[in-house]
Parts: sequence; structure tokens; C-alpha cells
Amino acid sequence: MTGLLPSILLPDTPQPKVVATIHHPDDLLILTSTLPPNSSDILEFRLDQLLSTTTPADLEIPSPPPLPSIITARHPQEGGANGLNDDTRLELILKHIPVAAAVDIEIASLNLIQEIAPRIESQETNLILSWHDFEGTPSLEELRSRIENAKSLGADIVKLATKLRSLDDLNRLLELVTDPPSLPLSVMGMGALGPTSRILLGQYGSCLNYGYLSQPNAPGQWPAHLLKTVLESLGPINS
Repeated sequence: MTGLLPSILLPDTPQPKVVATIHHPDDLLILTSTLPPNSSDILEFRLDQLLSTTTPADLEIPSPPPLPSIITARHPQEGGANGLNDDTRLELILKHIPVAAAVDIEIASLNLIQEIAPRIESQETNLILSWHDFEGTPSLEELRSRIENAKSLGADIVKLATKLRSLDDLNRLLELVTDPPSLPLSVMGMGALGPTSRILLGQYGSCLNYGYLSQPNAPGQWPAHLLKTVLESLGPINS
């Protein structure tokens, strides 16, 4: 697929992009007032979390959003809120595809991929396929297997987020992004080493680096505006 998101990622600049996650009603209030300058490059709307105070039919996000946007409705087994089933997740995603530069779906959610991929391809919307491990960081072989699986399913970008328990875990993620990837990778760590990992992995080639707008929704996140400032100040590292 070719759509809006890669045009601001690759190959025009090696500078890593910062994504601000919109997951709380306060985030929507910020967007409907004035989004602070340099707050992020991209927005991610966590539809499953935003659903906490409304219904699928009533949930509305800004149209058009102030920045290129990713939409996702996360599966409960990969950190999704409100225990949403696939039918509700599909309803939420389909409703908001018109404002999305990309849709993020878990690699394991084959039914949703089969339903959504043909629809977004016709609209030149990008497909991010993701995988989250909140317990640890598997071997390089398993991580690369996840990437190849995502590639076979039509991913434009692969997103991997793992719990870091040691420097060895962080080194595996660094090796992953410094190898010549077959697809653009968004790779991040969670936990005590999460903040460090998000800087290093961004410098070494992670194309999407996630922070928060008003409050964190994952261990190890930076405020998006600060992450953007630090990554721009340090610059990319050519491995």
C-alpha cells in the first residue's frame, strides 16, 4: 500500500517521528482547543480507551485531525481497554477510517486484518501490524518471525513493543532495528528501561516513537513533546 504515512516517514528524512497517543477525554479537549506547537508529528487515537465514557455510535474524533493520524482499537489480550470483542473493534475502526492515515491492527487479529485491509488499500490508508509482549522480550528469531508474518499479511509498517527486563533485552531490540529491515519498523521497550529504549531505538531507526499528550498509557512513555525535542536535538545515528 502507498498512503499518507510513509510520505512523512521514509525515504525523505531519517529523522524519527513522534506519535502522541490520544487515549483520555482530556486529550480530546486539548485537540478541540489548541494543540501545543511541536507536540508531536502524528496522533494515535486509541479508540478502545476513548470508549470508556461513550458508546461506539457516539464516539467522535476531530475531522480532520490536526495532524496525520493512526487509529487503533486494541485487543484485550494486547492491552486493549473495555474488553471489546472483534465486532465492536471492527465497528470503531470502520467508522473512523476516513480520518486515518494509518490503521493499527494486531498481527494476531487475522479476522480484522482480512476485513479491513481491502477497505483501506482502496483509500491509500496504511496498515500497521503490531505485536505487544507485556511480560518480556523474546529472542531475535521470534521477533524476526513476527516481522515476516506481518509482511506476509500486507503490513506497511511493523510495530513491536516488549517489556525490558535487562540490558540484553534492550540490545536485542537495538540489533533488530539496526539490521537492514524488510519493512519500516516501530520498536519500543516498556518498563524501567522504557524511556532509555525509546530514545536509543528512535535514534537507531525506529520510525514511529510513541509518547503521550496528557498522561501516559504505557510504562516507559515520555511526554510526546519532550520525546520530540530530545530526538530532534540528538538526531539519528547511522548504524
